[in-house]
Amino acid sequence: MKNRFRFTVNHQSKFLQKVKTNLGLNWVDFASRCNISRSMLFYYLSGKNTVPLSLVEKLCSDSNVKMVELDGEVELFESPTLKKICEPKIENPLLAEFVGIMLGDGYIAECKNYEVSVVCNSEYDLPYITRFIPFLFRELFGLEPKFKKYPDENAIKVYSYSKQLVKYLTQRVGLPPTRKRYKKS
Repeated sequence: MKNRFRFTVNHQSKFLQKVKTNLGLNWVDFASRCNISRSMLFYYLSGKNTVPLSLVEKLCSDSNVKMVELDGEVELFESPTLKKICEPKIENPLLAEFVGIMLGDGYIAECKNYEVSVVCNSEYDLPYITRFIPFLFRELFGLEPKFKKYPDENAIKVYSYSKQLVKYLTQRVGLPPTRKRYKKS
């Protein structure tokens, strides 16, 4: 099913600006009305991301811009589907190990980037975080994780961005999404 609009060069930005003008909103209120973040709106404006068909239809309806006016400026296409993950059985002992790791050193972002990550000490835990935890990501979920080193903090992060994995861990396994914790200065 075709569910995204791909505008020709600069037409996506012109369309969004025209709708914003017709509605008499600033960009913050416009993003709120679209039910998207301000940064996502700017991705749409820059053309880096395509606009969902449902949003184009809603904006046309709300702002009295006719879909016919877009003829020749857009191409309707199907967005790629989400990458499927393996879903291990709840009684899998490796999953129990992964859950323990997540409860101790893990982070789950339920919105925006859908990150699942583990951060450990880059000196003392290096074999553990570079071999064992990636093994769990691959073995349990079929995902190849990435690494990020924080040299100033002697920390290393192994992570994967996956909406399906976040849903599985929060809804099926019951892990809570994590709130970002900031260091106190």
